[in-house]
Amino acid sequence: GSIKKKRVREVIDLSDEMEKKYYESFIGRVMDGVSEVRSDKSIVVHTNNFIPVKVNTKIDDNEIVNIKIVSVSDNCEVIGDLL
Repeated sequence: GSIKKKRVREVIDLSDEMEKKYYESFIGRVMDGVSEVRSDKSIVVHTNNFIPVKVNTKIDDNEIVNIKIVSVSDNCEVIGDLL
């Protein structure tokens, strides 16, 4: 019971850490992607390698855009600027 839960938690934590490092390796890079306007009106650009990047610029849904990845938060939210 508790050993299994502990090991599962360790694997999930390791996965989160590796995901954050992967996203951070793209900071400063310019990438293309497709915009998605979510139901809460936030805008996410999905890059060609499937990184969801949050942008604060208003754009239409399903536009092909260029973005520059500028940061990754502690909870793995990737932030980018529209170019």
